[in-house]
Amino acid sequence: MISLYLDIDGVILRRTGRREFNGRTEFEVAPGAYEFMDWCIERFDCFWLTSRSHEGTYDGIEQAFRFAIPTTNLPAEVKARIHAIKPAAWPRAKIKGINVSEQFLWLDDDPDNASLEELERLGMSDRWIQAYTDLDPDYLKKAMEQLANEI
Repeated sequence: MISLYLDIDGVILRRTGRREFNGRTEFEVAPGAYEFMDWCIERFDCFWLTSRSHEGTYDGIEQAFRFAIPTTNLPAEVKARIHAIKPAAWPRAKIKGINVSEQFLWLDDDPDNASLEELERLGMSDRWIQAYTDLDPDYLKKAMEQLANEI
């Protein structure tokens, strides 16, 4: 099974353009995000690769969804989806959280330069798919089509 690495901010959660009272950027769940997550979970070995979880835990990921929904307690079905995707640990560059020895794809809106340079060096630049629900709220539909072509 192909591994799929998913960023959260700008992919699954989109920036609204508003700021919360404490100055944080406000996020919302992107249109079709839950259906997209379900579709990916059925077809790929999925991993969260996000700045919300450098250490590979669910804490920051759950917090991001709680702020985006907003709620203090995640609905059980949302939490189940989140936990069906494993968090990848990565130190300074996201590429360190990807097992490049296996077949993989990576959805991210704005990957770090070191990761892109390493993908280029490895001849794997085509494994990164730019996803940007901040600019195109319906992008996850396009991403499913693109991913379907890779299966």
